[in-house]
Amino acid sequence: MIENIHDHYTDEEILKLQIEPDSLRWKEMLEFNDTEIDFLQSLLFYNLTEKVNPDMKNNQRLLKKLDSIKEANETQLNQLLNFRKDLYKFRECDEVACENKYLKDFYTLKQVLTQHFRDFRDLKKMIFIFFGKGFENKFEQKTYFI
Repeated sequence: MIENIHDHYTDEEILKLQIEPDSLRWKEMLEFNDTEIDFLQSLLFYNLTEKVNPDMKNNQRLLKKLDSIKEANETQLNQLLNFRKDLYKFRECDEVACENKYLKDFYTLKQVLTQHFRDFRDLKKMIFIFFGKGFENKFEQKTYFI
């Protein structure tokens, strides 16, 4: 993308160049999030945690949070797909007001997705800590050297 940016481009023109690759990257990230969520739900749901960390109350809380983030992920993916579907209208804009509408929509979507990715990353961290504490308790007397 950097090779497409010329010295004389304005910030608005640079933003226009970012829309297609950014929206495609976000789509891939949201789709992979769905795979990660399914995997993490399986780990927690199939009681694998009971063998690692018997804190079933926390297990249930994490499962609920995963359900919530999965729903949010689906919502964000649908919003993104709708945005991408309308990109042809943006390319056909002849007026500044039309361009500004799509640029504003893009910027708003970017903010929402950035927060969503941050929320999911924080939840994954909580799950990793949950498993990590279980591993520490199970193997605290054993020392492994690599």
